[in-house]
Amino acid sequence: MKFVVVIGLAVGLSACSIQPKVDSPMKTASGESCRVNAVAVCQSIADKPVVMTDSGLTMDSRNASLETARTNSLNVPIQVPNGSMLEFHCEINTRHQSVIYAGLDEGPALTDHDVEYLRSAGLCTL
Repeated sequence: MKFVVVIGLAVGLSACSIQPKVDSPMKTASGESCRVNAVAVCQSIADKPVVMTDSGLTMDSRNASLETARTNSLNVPIQVPNGSMLEFHCEINTRHQSVIYAGLDEGPALTDHDVEYLRSAGLCTL
C-alpha cells in the first residue's frame, strides 16, 4: 500500500512540475492591471521553425527535436513600441514543442502604455 502511495505522489508531483507558470497580475502606477500571458509568448516561439545559425538552414520541429537538447531555455525580449523592454524566460520541450515554463522576468513596473500594448496584442488575461 505504501508503494502505491509513493508512486502516486511522485507522479502527481512530476505532473505539477511540467505545468507552465502563470504570472501574477501586475499593476501600473495608475492602477491598471494586467496578468501577462507569458505562455502565449513562449508558445509562439515554440511553434516557429528552427533556423540553424551556422548554416542558415531551417529545420522543422521534428528534425530540430532530434538535433537539440530535450529542453531549450530561451530569453525572449519584446520591445513595446515607445515603451519598456519586456524580458520573457521560456523553457520549451523540443520533442513536443510545448512550453514547460513561461515567465516575465522582473523589471521596472509596467506603464499604462505597456499595458495598453499588451492588451492590444492579446497578452493580458485581465
